[in-house]
Amino acid sequence: MALPKNPNEKFDSVRNAYLAHIIPSIRLVYEKANQVRESFILVHCAILSLSGFYAGSKDTTGTTYRKFIADFFPTGYDSDNLWKDLRNHLIHAYTITRSYVLAHKHSEKHLSVAKNVKSELTGIPADLTYLNFENFLDDFEKSAKSYFKKAKLEPDLMTKLSNRYDVAPPVIYISDKEIAVYAKKSIRH
Repeated sequence: MALPKNPNEKFDSVRNAYLAHIIPSIRLVYEKANQVRESFILVHCAILSLSGFYAGSKDTTGTTYRKFIADFFPTGYDSDNLWKDLRNHLIHAYTITRSYVLAHKHSEKHLSVAKNVKSELTGIPADLTYLNFENFLDDFEKSAKSYFKKAKLEPDLMTKLSNRYDVAPPVIYISDKEIAVYAKKSIRH
C-alpha cells in the first residue's frame, strides 16, 4: 500500500479516512454497541485529530481544538468547555463533566441549558448544557465536510493538511486479508 505523495493525494486520503471510515465507525460503535460515553470520547478524539490537520501541526492542543470548534461547528458550542470537560474530565479521568449533561436520543434538548442543577456530589448548583450524542456527531460530520471543502479551495489549508499528514497521518487500518498478503511479500526465501 503506497502512501500518498502529493498534497491532493494526501487531502483525498485524509478526507476519505474521516468521511468513509472514522465517522461511520463511531456511528457504528454507538448504534451497535450502545456505548454512549465511549462514543462521545471517540468523537472528541476525531475532532482533536482533525484539528491538527486544520492547524498543520503534528501536535494537537487545546488551541487547535478550540479554533476548529469555533471555525466549523454551529454556534452554541462552547469550545473551552468542550475542551475542558470532554478532554480533561471524560477522556483523561473518565469522570463526569462540570458543564454538560451527556445525553442521547434527546435531540429536543441539544445545547439547551438546565439552570441551577444541584450536584449530587458537591451540592453546588450549576447551569449544565445538554449535549445530545446524535446531534454532536452530526455536527462534527458537517464541520468535517465544511473543513474539507474549505481546505480544497485554500492553498494555505491544503499545505497545512499536507504538512500534518507527513508527521501524523490518520490511522490506516489494514485488513486481515491485506496483512496476509504483506506477510507473504516480506518472507524471504
